[in-house]
Amino acid sequence: IMDAMSENMTPTSWHDFEVALNQAYSQDIYRVTGDSSRMNLSALRRIGGSLQVAACSVEFILAQFHHQLKEHVEQLNEYSSSEGGNYKSKAVVKLVLQNNIRDALKKIAQIYARAWIQNGHFIISDTALLDLVQDTPETNSALQVCTEEANRCLKALGKVTSYIAWVYCVEEGVQQGSDACAFIIRDAILRELDKFDPSPHLPPAKGRIKQNQVKQYLKSLKLRFTLGLRDDFASPLRDTIAKMLEVSKQVAILSV
Repeated sequence: IMDAMSENMTPTSWHDFEVALNQAYSQDIYRVTGDSSRMNLSALRRIGGSLQVAACSVEFILAQFHHQLKEHVEQLNEYSSSEGGNYKSKAVVKLVLQNNIRDALKKIAQIYARAWIQNGHFIISDTALLDLVQDTPETNSALQVCTEEANRCLKALGKVTSYIAWVYCVEEGVQQGSDACAFIIRDAILRELDKFDPSPHLPPAKGRIKQNQVKQYLKSLKLRFTLGLRDDFASPLRDTIAKMLEVSKQVAILSV
């Protein structure tokens, strides 16, 4: 019954699927007329509400992948598309394959990367952000909501990315965690990092201290991005990307 319900509730077009996931990041929610900062109370409340909607949307999409593909993933984690049984009959796979599978993986990896770039500071710098907001119970509560909802959203988005990467490997007839798959996801986060300045998310500092703060933040972002590929079937992919992003040691410790 759950599988049938899942098939019926799956978005029928790639556009609808993309719109649902794109809620994980949006530039429009941070500033409105009259805001003096993206970290004031009204902005934080708006961001928290937006992230809550985004988390619900992404978790809904994830539930479709989980119900429809979990059995196939568990039965055989490495096979070519010609040996893949009836997994292609699943609504989520039909949805993903409306596009070229490589383009689909590139898009979900881009969304996942952008969501971490825009919202990762609520998780990585949750305590440091207290120095950037007015210390009141209302503001601290709003910041906590942002942290919790960002975590929900990014966790679910990482799992959706893992499922689409699994479909990519099956379709391309390569092993899970192959370089071909990992390069696509790695390139997504590196492209976004190239144009990202984390300074607004860090405590005020200058000179070498500032440089070290930025370096550490970017490394933490790469680590969290990689750890988000958290399902058991995604562990080969996670390990390959960890090597590419030079966070293997940290991933090994935190994945135990």
